[in-house]
Amino acid sequence: MKVSDFIKATGAKVLSSGQESFVGVTTDSRDPQIKDKMFIALLGDVHDAHKFVESAVRGGAPVVVVHSWQTEWEPLKEKATFLLVEDTLKALQSFAKFHRQKFAGIVIGITGSNGKTTTKDFTFQILNQEAPALASQGSFNNHWGVPLTLLDIRAHHKFCIVEMGMNHPGELENLSQLVQANVVTVTNVGRAHIGFFKEVKNIAKAKEEIYIHAPKDCLFAFNMDNEWTRQMMMSHKDHAFKTYSNQDESTDIYLKVSKTLAKGFEIEGHIGGEKGNARVLVWGEHNVANLAAAAAMSYIAGMPAAKIWRALAKVHTGWGRNQWVSMESGGDILFDGYNANPDSFATLLKNIELPLADYKKRIAVFGEMLELGQLSEEEHFDLGRIASQLPWDQAYFIGPSGEAFRRGWQSENDGKTPVVLNTYKDFLELNPLNMVDQHSIVVIKGSRGGALERVVEAFKPVNFSRK
Repeated sequence: MKVSDFIKATGAKVLSSGQESFVGVTTDSRDPQIKDKMFIALLGDVHDAHKFVESAVRGGAPVVVVHSWQTEWEPLKEKATFLLVEDTLKALQSFAKFHRQKFAGIVIGITGSNGKTTTKDFTFQILNQEAPALASQGSFNNHWGVPLTLLDIRAHHKFCIVEMGMNHPGELENLSQLVQANVVTVTNVGRAHIGFFKEVKNIAKAKEEIYIHAPKDCLFAFNMDNEWTRQMMMSHKDHAFKTYSNQDESTDIYLKVSKTLAKGFEIEGHIGGEKGNARVLVWGEHNVANLAAAAAMSYIAGMPAAKIWRALAKVHTGWGRNQWVSMESGGDILFDGYNANPDSFATLLKNIELPLADYKKRIAVFGEMLELGQLSEEEHFDLGRIASQLPWDQAYFIGPSGEAFRRGWQSENDGKTPVVLNTYKDFLELNPLNMVDQHSIVVIKGSRGGALERVVEAFKPVNFSRK
């Protein structure tokens, strides 16, 4: 990457010159590879990265981008190239768009209320078996994460899979103009972020921006198992598209479960008319929808169906997504702490019912569902009601919505009452290790903000690390 290209893309003013090239971009002064990267000082909701300019230069950043100059930085000019822009976030986005326009490969954009991160991971795992692929790290899916993903594209990459998130109208319009995808899909529309939108129809309208603002030659993929994405297909039926499903055999890509396994399943169906089957060691039958979406994106991107069938057998879920973890006691943990909303919780509770029968002691540890706004109490009440119908021996809820959860539970189950706790530290005081043995299962789920991996650690997991 060249400083001259950054100036061309952003109109930056040179405050000091020296280094003319760099190998990547970072917004974190603690980045272990900062010695080779341009450091862009963003102004965030919590921190102003201009406070860390000196730290970035000390770490070896060869190029630094700022939107204001401070006199105490004068001595640093000898150690790094300094560039001044009006707005560092806009500069990051402009440079990312410039860099993306130079990429001749296929860019795939994925959004959705549930499953977008897992679908992104599955799509990457499939396409990376065809040719070198790049995908968003974690959930780098917002106004700064997406540009950083695009700036990670290198000459050897043939595919770039970008997760695109949103919690307000207009966000996907902006991201779509930045990403300029060749293939896009909305995995589904549900109640995630409903606190910002009030009604699901408003969420659907915002999600549809990924289709409305895609380039004219972009290819669309539609999930035919979701009422809102089916409506989107009807609105864009004059555009080039493919359909996918795990319910409707008439779609272009169709996958269904043929056999349920203890920690996975066997699938069968067709991809672009080519029939096949695969044994997939991914837990939760809801993941068949994510596999169908990933197969569709890979097929539209040009990967032969036969290769996709072979690749499906090698996919796996990521950290905190229906992740099976063994305990030193010999029992198991099912950890789903990467994200949580009413729909994903309901899906987990539906899928866990059968596996629970294999254990003598069943423990639930649930955490808060965030970003529900005024619907939070109602949704946590409903969660308690649904959760109470499973055969738990012990149940715990950690977070401020615990009382609503308990009331919902008691509305359906007048037997064992869940224990409501304020923080995970309160849970630790209950001596979790004394709760489990070799015949135990602990199901842990909640929003990422609850950091429920700390609860996992309390049970002495084997080969588990924090994110």
